[in-house]
Amino acid sequence: ADDERPHIVLAVVDDLGWSDVGYQGSGDLGGATPQLDALAAEGVAFEALYGAAECTPSRAMLLTGRHAVALGLQDSVIHGTEPRGLDLTVATLADKLGARGYGTSAVGKWHLGFHTPKYLPRRRGFDSFFGILTGGGDHFAHSTTESFSVRGNLTSSTTHGATGRNLWEDDGPLGADAFAGYDGVHTTALYAERALKIVDAKFSSKDPHFLYLAYQAVHGPVQADA
Repeated sequence: ADDERPHIVLAVVDDLGWSDVGYQGSGDLGGATPQLDALAAEGVAFEALYGAAECTPSRAMLLTGRHAVALGLQDSVIHGTEPRGLDLTVATLADKLGARGYGTSAVGKWHLGFHTPKYLPRRRGFDSFFGILTGGGDHFAHSTTESFSVRGNLTSSTTHGATGRNLWEDDGPLGADAFAGYDGVHTTALYAERALKIVDAKFSSKDPHFLYLAYQAVHGPVQADA
């Protein structure tokens, strides 16, 4: 990549508290975030911004630069196959960078709608996607137990392999054989490994690349990697 079009990694940590990182002065974790502390020390830490405290609105704002109210996503997160998502008329950061010649990859948690294919990451500016489409789930089994209301019908279900509720690769859920290789691997390690493969494959090229790395941690359930 050149100076005007550098490679970009946008990493998102889910539900991380303000005082959960060392550079904010918290001593509770005993220096548990040295890499983030180093990035803050060597770069710029923005401490005043308009954000949102929930998954869907915060991601929508981050990827579009528009307030959640303007996107109609300010009230709640998207539950299950609820028939809504990120406004299809609004360009994403991936759309804008792609128009400037960037390759684009998304790894991790999407949570911006998936009830129809046009809301999927590959229709929203990303060349590739690996991760989950919902708001969360078991960090090791990559399945979710979710209660949600769709048009007034309350449903409670445990899903494994159902559309949108397990690991996806690009435009569809992983098959049983591919999924077996990831079953039991914590999401943080799983997404980091995939991100490193993308960096190794794309970041040595003169063609610029944008990697959106959206971790599921530290979003519940609280499951630490052994």
